[in-house]
Formats: sequence, C-alpha cells, structure tokens
Amino acid sequence: MSFLGKIYNAIMGFMFGVKNTETEMFTQLGGSATADSSVTQEVNENRVSKALLKGEITQQVKELRYRTYTVDREAKKMEYFSPTLVKKRENDDSKFVKYENNDNLEVITIQTNERLTENVNDAFSRVIEGENGKYTYIEPDKKYIIELGRKYIARYKMEEFVKRLVVKELAKDKRALLDFYVSKYADDSNFISKGFITEINKIKDGNTNSDVIDIDTVHFVTSHAYKKDDMLEYEFDNLKYVGILEYDGNYIVRFTSDIAKNGFDLTEKYYDQTMHDKYANHEKKDIVLDFSNHNEVYVCEMCGKEVMYDEQAVDELMPTMAREIDNDSEKVTSTTEYMDMQVTEQTYGKRLCNNCLAKY
Repeated sequence: MSFLGKIYNAIMGFMFGVKNTETEMFTQLGGSATADSSVTQEVNENRVSKALLKGEITQQVKELRYRTYTVDREAKKMEYFSPTLVKKRENDDSKFVKYENNDNLEVITIQTNERLTENVNDAFSRVIEGENGKYTYIEPDKKYIIELGRKYIARYKMEEFVKRLVVKELAKDKRALLDFYVSKYADDSNFISKGFITEINKIKDGNTNSDVIDIDTVHFVTSHAYKKDDMLEYEFDNLKYVGILEYDGNYIVRFTSDIAKNGFDLTEKYYDQTMHDKYANHEKKDIVLDFSNHNEVYVCEMCGKEVMYDEQAVDELMPTMAREIDNDSEKVTSTTEYMDMQVTEQTYGKRLCNNCLAKY
C-alpha cells in the first residue's frame, strides 16, 4: 500500500470509528432499532456540528459565527490576572513590536505570517479514488496569511519565507510602505531556503530582474495583528520595489504600494441581528438543564419508572464534588436521579433512570 493510501485509510478509519461509536452510544441493546434510529436522527438534526461539517448556513451556525467573532474580539481587549480578575488592557501589546523605522513613519499594523490549514471538507475533496480501490491524496497548494499576487509563477515564492509584514503609512488612506521580514539565515535542511537567500543577496547587490520581487498585489486578513482587531481585510496593489535592508538578523524587502482595502471589517458580512439583539438585551443562554419546573414528573423511557422533583430535598443537599452520572459509588436519591435524567436526555436523547442508564 502506498504512503498516500495509508494516510487515506487512517483518515477514513478515524471517521468510521467516530460514526460507529456514536451509533453504539445511541443504540439500545435488545431494544427497538426503529425507535433508537428516530431518537438518533432527532438529536443529530439539532447539532450545530452537523451543519458545520456539511457547510450548511443555518440560523444556529449564523449565531455561533457571530458570537465567536464578537466574544473573541472583546476578549482580546481584556487582560487576565486570575480566574476572578480581569481588566481592560491599557496599551496595545505585541510580541513582535521591534521593527525598523528610521523614517519615523506611522505604523498601520504588523502581521505575522503562517501557513493556513485546510478544513475537513476541502481535505476529503482531495482524496481521489482510482483503479482497483486505490486512493490518491492530492497535495494542496500552500496558502499563507500573507498572500502575494503575481502574473507569472515565481521560482521562489517569498510568502513561504516571510516572517512578518510591517505596514507603514505614506499618505493617509492612499499609499503605504510594505516591509517584508525574512531571515538572513537559510534553513540547512531545506535546499529551497538556501536558494531563496542566495537570490535575495543577488537582488540586494543590484540584480533587480529577479522574479522574487515581481509582485503585483498583497492581501491579508488580520490575525493577532499589532494594533488591530482580527478579521480586518487589507489589500495593496501597484507595488514598486524600493530595496533590501538588513535589520536584527533579517532582510527587509521593501515596497511602496497603493492601498486598495484599508482594514475592511469582515465580521460585518457575518452580522446576525438575532444574536446582536440577545447581547443588547443581556439575554441568558438557552437553558439546557432546566430545574425550574418543580412539579414535573420524569418517566424513564425504558422501564417507565417515575421520578419527581423534590424542592425541599434540593435545598437540603450538601455541596459535593462533580461526579459522572453513571457513578454509583454514592447514594442516589430521587432528587439527584431527577437531575441525572435531564443530563441523559441531553446526552443520549432519552430520559433514563439510573438502573436503565447502566444498561447503555
């Protein structure tokens, strides 16, 4: 079996393993397959994860996306001290604030560069079935946070070696200076890296005909960028090569450019009015485990046992360490069993008493 075939089999084995585990969890031994199937389907249909995996844009997905971006952005404005103490950051902080600025220009932002990973759907779409049941995995093109646009294919793609990009303001909202930081030292284990550094030195010595600096556009979306929120889109065109400087163990490949997109907020595309109103009205999250309905009687869906909530017993409960719902080392009362049945309903899609839970 080829190496790519082994990779494919490992991926497929993992996915089938997850599928079988879930099926086993929702299948009652000796019970009705039809009933269990309907429960499984009902639970799965309400899962956000299912919509995300299939690439569906449901209302739950929209709210999750908007909530994720909003919370992430607000969290980065706070500084953590202890589990009970946070405060708003007073200054912009960054782990890469050291940069060359002899021209004393205003820094718009500094963006580090990393290779981007594929999502699950894109990865599986690259697995191609061939003859005799053999599969081939097509290696994806390398994509990075900092994208460089060219008219022609370059021998050395600078985006593969750029550590960070410093964007400085030349003219308000119109022109920018772009400083690409690349290490002066080649990676001994990568012959392409050695060739790239050799090419950079040739350009530095006056060979400006190299296709390494033949760049037309630069594009990136902020991710932990200096002075900026995440999800801000920047794009620059009409690049003109200026020169190469040496600074703190790096070569700085410098260009001037026009500003095509100046920090467009991509979260506006994902704005969700429903989620926004929930935040504005300080609404609580949907209650998953609801203990407010004290008069309700829970009925086990396997044996028919009735369990009733006892408000007085709840008030008398002593605080205890968290436990698993199938841990029978402690005495189970009707009150705790009532609560456990709510947990089983959310976990397995059925209300189960403790005895029936043990059969799962």
